[in-house]
Amino acid sequence: MTNYPGNGRHEPDDPFGREDGGYEAGRPYDGQQHGQAFNGFAQGPKNQLAAGLLGIFLGQFGVHNFYLGHKERAITQLAITVVGYITVFIFIGYLLLAITWIWGVAEGIMILAGTENYRRDADGVPLV
Repeated sequence: MTNYPGNGRHEPDDPFGREDGGYEAGRPYDGQQHGQAFNGFAQGPKNQLAAGLLGIFLGQFGVHNFYLGHKERAITQLAITVVGYITVFIFIGYLLLAITWIWGVAEGIMILAGTENYRRDADGVPLV
């Protein structure tokens, strides 16, 4: 065990550099430390090529929209695809699957082309 200087114990002082538990007194703690995003994971710019290829190859399932943070759109695409697979034994299933496939491929191409509405992720961060 390491003896950390200053406190005479075998543990560091407050690891976040504050003695008040890592938050300002009188203000609710929001879970953020050292510039991390609220979910605890570092949020960097998303890759345009990765998003476009996800749209072309897995766009039917909304994977590219999940990647870019457009959760509502992604869930809609996924739900339509699941309903399509469930109803594939009747004509409507094939129609729904064709619609979501075309939708995903079209969005993938627009992401790769860098069209106006597809240059940024859901947080407004430009794609790199």
